Amino acid sequence: MQQIITQQISPQLVFEKSLKSYISEERRFQKMETNLQLFRPNI
Repeated sequence: MQQIITQQISPQLVFEKSLKSYISEERRFQKMETNLQLFRPNI
């Protein structure tokens, strides 16, 4: 735990982490959208 506090956090690392979480959220949203389209009756 102590190591994490003293560790230098690089902007690059923060950026990559936020980007990864954004991408995963985006995928989750697309999956939800696909599921919604499946439930929708075809017109």
